[in-house]
Amino acid sequence: MDVDLNLLDSSKDMDFIIVRVLERGTDVEIRKIETAYSQQEIISALENTKGVSKKTLNFYKTISL
Repeated sequence: MDVDLNLLDSSKDMDFIIVRVLERGTDVEIRKIETAYSQQEIISALENTKGVSKKTLNFYKTISL
């Protein structure tokens, strides 16, 4: 694991957490993100993070959570 989960803050590191889980997480982990954060928070995190796949960003821009 490249990140110490004990050092992450769910508010301060929100963009990092959202992007990391949506790009690399399991279906269960992704569902947890989708319930923990609003669609706008998810889209904002994806738009504001370099290196996010266009596929992931476009998917979340076109669906309704």
